[in-house]
This record gives sequence, structure tokens and C-alpha cells, in this order.
Amino acid sequence: MEKRREEKQSKSRRSKKEKVREQRHKSKTSPTPICLPDKTRLEALPESDRQRIINQWFTYFKKRQLEFLESIRRKEVRDQKIMHMVRRGKIDIDPVSGLGNFDIDTILEDEDAIDTPFTKDHESNGRSPAQEEARLAEQDSLNASDDIAHLQDAFAAVIRIWETSEDRRDFETLLDQIELLSPINKVVCLGLGSCLSSFRCCSLFRECPYDDKEFPEPCKIANLCQHAMAMTTAQYFEARGKPGAGTVEVFVSDPAYDKVESQGLESLGFTVLEAEDALAFSKIDSNTFLFDLSNIGCIRDTWATCTSPALILCNFVHSTGVEMDSSGMTRDDTKAVRVSLTKKHARNETTRSSKLVLNVIESRIDSNPQIKL
Repeated sequence: MEKRREEKQSKSRRSKKEKVREQRHKSKTSPTPICLPDKTRLEALPESDRQRIINQWFTYFKKRQLEFLESIRRKEVRDQKIMHMVRRGKIDIDPVSGLGNFDIDTILEDEDAIDTPFTKDHESNGRSPAQEEARLAEQDSLNASDDIAHLQDAFAAVIRIWETSEDRRDFETLLDQIELLSPINKVVCLGLGSCLSSFRCCSLFRECPYDDKEFPEPCKIANLCQHAMAMTTAQYFEARGKPGAGTVEVFVSDPAYDKVESQGLESLGFTVLEAEDALAFSKIDSNTFLFDLSNIGCIRDTWATCTSPALILCNFVHSTGVEMDSSGMTRDDTKAVRVSLTKKHARNETTRSSKLVLNVIESRIDSNPQIKL
């Protein structure tokens, strides 16, 4: 019986390894890229051809987006399994070196190490499986509360730093010089990154003390600074608007947000949009200030071709001031107002883009009809 059980477990491990290899092979194969023509050429095409090209491109974009979300989901599942084994005593954590010198993927393939609801140590303490699961659920709830409180404290510290910095004054001076063709009533942010992932890593595997700068030193604050910049920019446009015009909402969307982080961002005044449904694109109109600092090609092609935001903050704009799409075609309906913050990049990580040249692009909203799917 014992030998048969070992053979069954060995066969199960082999089958799981084969599935992992197949998944890795599938993840390496990506669809053939599709280049979307520039807006001028697209509008010159017949209606049927224009709709066919746009539908093909959005199908390709949706497939790439789903592949990216699946890779994020696999990483989250892996992290959850590691946490599961840590809490149940399957892994001993070294506070200095982290997990230790062994292959974590081999351990994750062991069903017994993952699927066991509680260990013999827990059983010897007199807790039933239901009681142990209830205890772990309560612990997860407490951890979530700690994460949200940590996020709120760190965000408040970063806000204080950003509000008193020269970078903010220079940025708002630039905004004062731009004559907007339409008022700003919302700020939409794409891919600002997770603010909690690095905090969790530090709190799980290392000590994470506060230092004189009022935020955890081992944690990167670039993502937090980008969120703080978006919030204060919304407050700037709210103060600049007409009396009684209402508040300027801040919408954020990123596949890296989980449920706890979304709750934390909501508590800070952000409106979190689901990345899977691409809801952020439906919020972009002629009254939008768009934050797209990462400026991924397929996402840039979407908002540059199919939407007309009043103001865009992004990277990777050519020094001529003319934006170019992934196929190298220029967009004549876009003009750029550039400001260089490179002299300050060594002092402060106000945004991830401040290490390069920070570009502000003002879209020219003219009589050309927008493309509506």
C-alpha cells in the first residue's frame, strides 16, 4: 500500500511538472503584433475597412491584455501558496536572508505542502480544521487592516514631501502656462503600479523600520509618489476651475491592484477601475487629464487614436515634440509642450519618469470626428 501510494504521488508530481512546462511554453508564444494606422490615415479609409482594422486591433490588444493578467494571476497564486506554507510552518523564514537557499518552485509542486489545511502541530493544539481556517481568516483580516493603515501612513508622508518640493512648484508653473481648450473634471491614471507589494515583502521577510524620512526605507516609493502627484494635480485643477464646478475625480487602473489595495486606495480618495474590463478607457474624454507614465505601446495607441484627452502626461515623446506610434508614423494632430526636470532627478523620486525628460502633451481637439466603436 505504501509503495502504491508513493507511485501515485510520483505520477501526480510528474503530471504537474508537465502542465507547468506546457503553460510556460504557451506563455512564450504571443500573437503577431498589429500596427494601428495613424488617425489621419484611418479616417481616410472607408467605414467598413476602418471598423475592420479597429476591431482586429482591439481583438489583438484584448488577447495581449488577458495574457498579461494571467501572468499576474499566476504570480499572485504563487505568493499566496508561499504565505500558506509560511503560516503553517512548512517553511522557516530567515529574517536576514529571506526564504533560504532552496528551490521554492519544487516545494510548490508538492500537493501535500500546499493543500494540507492545517499541520499536525495545529492538530495537537486541539484546533479542528474549521477552527484553524477561521483563525487564519481572522489573521488575514487583521493583516489587511495593517496593510491599509500602512498605506495611509506612507501616502500621507509622501504627500507632505511632494507638496513642499520644488518639483511640484515647477510642474504647476508649467500647467499655469498651458491654455486648456476645455476644463479638466477628471484625472485618469493608467498603470501607476502597486503601492503595497514592496511593503508586504518587507514586512514578511525583513524588518521594515521607519527612518527619518517618515516612510519605510527598504520600500520603493516611486509608485506612491505617482499616486500622490495624481491626487495633488486633481486638487490643482479643482482650485483652478470655476466656482461651483465640482470636484475633480481621480480614477486609477492597474492589474497589480488586489482587493486589499483597492480598498486602501478608495479610502485615500481614489476611484479604482477594474483593469480586466478596460473601464479606464471609457472615462477618457475631452475633459480628462491622462496619466500614462509607463506608456506601453498598445495602450498608448488606444488613447492616442480612439480618445481625445485634454492633457496627457507620459514618457517617450520624441525631442521634436511630435509623438510617434509603434509603426513610426507621426500624429500631426498632437502638439507637445515639454519641460525638462532632469536636473532634479538625482535628488528626488517624485515620479518614475523624472529620471528621464518629463513630457506634457496637449492634444489638439479640432473638428475631426472621433472614432467610436
